[in-house]
Amino acid sequence: MSKLNRIRKMDEKYHKNTDDNCSSEKNESRNIKIADIRAMDIIPILDNIICLSEGYQLNDAFKDGCGKYIRVLSEKLHLSEIQSLLLAVFVKNCDDNHIRYRDIAIHFSNCKTIDIVRFKEDIDSLVRKNIIIQKKERGDDNVYFRIPHSTLLELTKNRLPEVCNSNEMTIEKWLESIEKLFERFSEEEFEDDEFDSFIQENLKNNQHLECVRKISDLKLQPDALRFFMAMCIKCIVDDDNDIYARDVIRYFDKYEFRHIQRTIESEEHPLMKLNLIEFVCENGHACPHRWCLTDYAKREILSEFSLVKPVKSSKLKSPDTIEMKTLYYDEEISCQIDRLRDLLNPERMSRVLNELSSRGYRKGFACLFYGGPGTGKTETVLQLARDTGRSILQIDISSIRDKYVGETEKRIKHCFDAYRKFVKECERAPILFFNEADALFMTRTENAEDSVDKMENAMQNIILQEMETLEGILIATTNLTGSLDPAFERRFLFKIEFTKPSAEARKHIWQTMIPDLNEADALMLAKRFDFSGGQIENIARKRIIDDILNERYSIDIDSIVDDCRHESIEKNNKSHKIGFA
Repeated sequence: MSKLNRIRKMDEKYHKNTDDNCSSEKNESRNIKIADIRAMDIIPILDNIICLSEGYQLNDAFKDGCGKYIRVLSEKLHLSEIQSLLLAVFVKNCDDNHIRYRDIAIHFSNCKTIDIVRFKEDIDSLVRKNIIIQKKERGDDNVYFRIPHSTLLELTKNRLPEVCNSNEMTIEKWLESIEKLFERFSEEEFEDDEFDSFIQENLKNNQHLECVRKISDLKLQPDALRFFMAMCIKCIVDDDNDIYARDVIRYFDKYEFRHIQRTIESEEHPLMKLNLIEFVCENGHACPHRWCLTDYAKREILSEFSLVKPVKSSKLKSPDTIEMKTLYYDEEISCQIDRLRDLLNPERMSRVLNELSSRGYRKGFACLFYGGPGTGKTETVLQLARDTGRSILQIDISSIRDKYVGETEKRIKHCFDAYRKFVKECERAPILFFNEADALFMTRTENAEDSVDKMENAMQNIILQEMETLEGILIATTNLTGSLDPAFERRFLFKIEFTKPSAEARKHIWQTMIPDLNEADALMLAKRFDFSGGQIENIARKRIIDDILNERYSIDIDSIVDDCRHESIEKNNKSHKIGFA
């Protein structure tokens, strides 16, 4: 049974097309009113056009009863009358995958092939609208046509296949149209050349969409474009960016796909050279038989789909939003901070960068602030940014780590990619700030076998590489320096140790935190308690809380001393045994 007959069965009301009653149907159809034809579905109308026009001369097919059906079909499908007639004849031959102009001519009486060729523009219009498919086979100069199953299916629903209309297609509709093309291709509705032509036509018709323009600008060869689009569908529609060969092989000849695999494995494939795809990273190692879209592809080419997971705190913090604070350091630390502040001064830094560049040196500055907690490392970074008018891109270390293999490494790359973008866009290079970055810069594990160790090593290798090519300012803070990897130590140009302040510095901090404190009491507290700036701030906050709770509005030095005694957790208390002696 033919495809057309199977479709006719879907409409029992009009399923009476046999050779025995065809002539009686013709007589009945000639007398039908046009209003009754408009009430019909598409398939019965096509059926009548096929039956009534057979044996007519081409021009006479528009006369008599057949003309009514052709006019109504034109109205319903928004086609010209000749296109509607040609469509009916194509549908008649839907079982043939090699319909020729001659096959169309045979339907009519005394019609020559050249008479059908005269309507080539109308046939081309049906091709552009995805209603019929035109193809040429290798080594054969003849042009063939066929009706795809999807067209027949849409006709049973009283409509034509959706056209990629550049005036109406949204990004969601465009993606849906591409997905449908791949589905039809996997069902072998198209030849390779046909499919590639459809993809190109789709891109051409939707240049109003940003991602379509960017894909077109890549100027990929047909096989590379097909491969990239298949990966895009897998990533966007299936939300799966871990792509195996089995996911895309069905869109290629097996020999062609082997060539693609070899060029990917050797990193010579155009998509890899353009940084659009990369190997999936597992346990710190690249998997040559598993691929994924790069963050660059997701961010720059497919930005309308928001595929890149945002890293927390990835927005710039403006220097205007940083509250001014007076910080006190020992003389040696103060000199190093002043030196760094002078470097970050925009005018001086510009001169330094020009001189470094002229001598062939790297132009990035990486700084490490290390020392115990509460010694002012983080606040120093903020005040440096404020004093030099530089924004801060602070990275939330916890948001970088991901339970999925390879995602942590990608997020690290994204942080540096985002920073590079900000450096280009900002008048003054911002500060890339890794706060409490102990885990990021610790010694790498040699001969790592554990998956976690491998992931940590891979992440650190990425950071080392990015620091080597850094153009900008990176500042990292850490409490632990004993486990700092030597490779990181070498890449930090400035390394400033933050120690606990001297008694004189502590006195100034006490008076800054508690302005009502007199100089004698401040000096007494500074000498008696070896506190960091952070610990002194804790005491000041407790004082404000107690003053409000006790409605006390004057300095109570005894209360402050009592708070100081409770600030440090005693670490040398002797343990007390519990139980029987």
